[in-house]
Amino acid sequence: MENIRGEGTYESGSKRKKLLVPIIALMLCAVAVIGAGYAYQSSVSVQNNTVEGGSLVVETNTASFLKDNAPDVIFTQDKVYDKTGGSYKVSIKAAGAGDAIKDSSGAPVDMTIGEGASASLLGSATVTITNNSGKAVTTLTAKVTISENPIIFGEKKLSDIVQEFLIVVSPDVKVSVLNDTASANILETGVGDGAPAKDVTCKIYVVIKDTTVVNESASATMDDLTAALAEAKLTVEFVASSS
Repeated sequence: MENIRGEGTYESGSKRKKLLVPIIALMLCAVAVIGAGYAYQSSVSVQNNTVEGGSLVVETNTASFLKDNAPDVIFTQDKVYDKTGGSYKVSIKAAGAGDAIKDSSGAPVDMTIGEGASASLLGSATVTITNNSGKAVTTLTAKVTISENPIIFGEKKLSDIVQEFLIVVSPDVKVSVLNDTASANILETGVGDGAPAKDVTCKIYVVIKDTTVVNESASATMDDLTAALAEAKLTVEFVASSS
């Protein structure tokens, strides 16, 4: 019986010692975690600093913007009289004005349009770039967008007969661009920071595909088509970028 108690006492003491080890370890971990919350920091700050402003401005003369006072889309009609039915069948086609492509100085510019299309001069546009941005302006792009919905003339919308737009600065600086798409760079030389304001003048053409817009309709009239076309509007956007 004494041996049993002795063994029991020894085992109980051994268990206490074994339990003390993880308890001490946990206490040390807890102290370590608590200690991790304390850190030293040192900082310096300067208040009321000034902010220097820069500017990059693109302006245009809206009074003369794209005004050539000439038709851009030419409608032609074919009429066939049906003696059996006693009525006309009218077909109407749309085409461009066939304007020669030139720059603002009148110099001819060689651009390939392709078969079954012709160009119409929309007019000239001049933009002025004033740069005080701290960087040189190296890029100027143009985008022409047809704002027509829900304008429909005949059986087509204006976007159905427009092949592309041509932006012409000079015989060497010229681009073709699709509707609602930014052009490639049309800036011949960059504009440095603080340099004198720079004018960029370009001519903008619309290329019209030869298209039948009314196909043998008895009720079609030229007045309807020209009136509908007058409701279609163009938005021209120029964007100057510095690098």
